Amino acid sequence: MKNKKLKKQKKLVKKTTKKPKKTSKKLKKTQKPTKTKKKPTKKPVRSSKKTRTKSKKRAAKKVTITKNKSSKSHQTKPIEKKKKFNNSPQENLTRPFNIIESYMGDYSFNDIYSILFVCTGNMCRSPIAEGLLKKKISEEAPVELKDKIFVHSSGIYAYEGNKPSENSVKVALQNLIDISQIRSKPINRVQIEQSDLIFALSIDHLNFILENFPTARHKSTLLKTYGKERSITIADSIPDPIGFSMEFYIKTFTEIKNAIDSAFPMIVAAAQQKIFQKNNLSL
Repeated sequence: MKNKKLKKQKKLVKKTTKKPKKTSKKLKKTQKPTKTKKKPTKKPVRSSKKTRTKSKKRAAKKVTITKNKSSKSHQTKPIEKKKKFNNSPQENLTRPFNIIESYMGDYSFNDIYSILFVCTGNMCRSPIAEGLLKKKISEEAPVELKDKIFVHSSGIYAYEGNKPSENSVKVALQNLIDISQIRSKPINRVQIEQSDLIFALSIDHLNFILENFPTARHKSTLLKTYGKERSITIADSIPDPIGFSMEFYIKTFTEIKNAIDSAFPMIVAAAQQKIFQKNNLSL
C-alpha cells in the first residue's frame, strides 16, 4: 500500500514540476533579429557623348570667365600720358613764366642743345638758374632755337623729388618766374653724357664733376667764368642761400641773373653751331 502511495505522489510531483519544452530549431530561427532590407541604390545612368561634351564646354566657359575676372582685378590702371605743353613764349608778361610749360617734348638729344645746372641739393641755386635761362630763351632766343635748347638741373648731394626752398620760389615769383614745379634730382652719368654744356654754381660743384666724370671736362665750367679767359677765384662761386634771410636770396638771384645775361649770347652761338651745322641747315 505504501508503495502505491509513493508512486502516486511521485506522479503528482512530476505533473507539477514540468520540464521546459524544448524549442524547435525552426522557432530558434524565427527568433533571430530580422535584418533590415537595404534599399536598392540606383546605378548612375551614363550620359551620352553629346551631354558630356556640353557639360565640358559649360565648365570651360566658367573657368575662362573666372580667369578673366581675376585678371581684370589684378590689372593696373592705364598710365595717363603726360600732356605736351605749348612751346610758345608767354604773351602776358604779368603772368609768371612757368618753366614746366617751356618743356620741349620728346626730342632726341642729337637734335637739341642740352644745358645742365649743378648745385648742392638742387633746391635753391640750380632751380633759380634753370628758371631764369628758360625764361630768357622764351623771350630772346631766335625763333628756330626756342624749342631746341633744353635746360635742366641737378644736385651733387640731392635727394629725389624735393621741392625748391620756399624763399627760392618767392624770389622767382617776384621776377615773374614759377619754379614751384621743379623737383630735385641727384646728378648721374646719363645727365652728364647727354648734356652739351654743364654749369657749376660753385668751385666745389665743378671739382665734384671733374673728379667723378672726367670725360665731361671739356664741357664743364663755372657759370660766372663761362667764356672768360682768366683764372678762377673764390668770388666766382655763388654762395648757397639755404637757411639765410630773404635779402640773401635776392642777392643770390641777381648774381645768377647777371651771370646768365652775360653768358646768353655764347649759349645761343654754341646751340646754333651744334644744331644747324650738324644738320647742314642754313642759319
